[in-house]
Amino acid sequence: MKKALMAVVIAALGFVLVGCPGTYDYYRVMERNGMIRFDPPDDNSYDYKVFVKNEHDPGWNGDLREDREKAIRQLLKGTCANIKVIDENPLHIGKYIDGRDAITYVMKVKCVK
Repeated sequence: MKKALMAVVIAALGFVLVGCPGTYDYYRVMERNGMIRFDPPDDNSYDYKVFVKNEHDPGWNGDLREDREKAIRQLLKGTCANIKVIDENPLHIGKYIDGRDAITYVMKVKCVK
């Protein structure tokens, strides 16, 4: 019983320190940990080349396009009023220890007004 209570307290503390899924701080931590990366564009047809790993976390699933777009939207909210993904390609880079495919999604993102 005490172990279960301690696990709940530790998980709650983790959410407070890192931020709740869907918040700007949460996505900043993901960016700092390399789960999301922004690069300059290869040409002028879009504004950012974004790399998003398909790692899973409570409240986050990198395989869901909706989650990837929400993260990009949050991280660019001071720069872009809204975003449009004009191209997206999955790069299969291996397997995770649990057997899932390790994928990095390469997304070309354009800021839209």
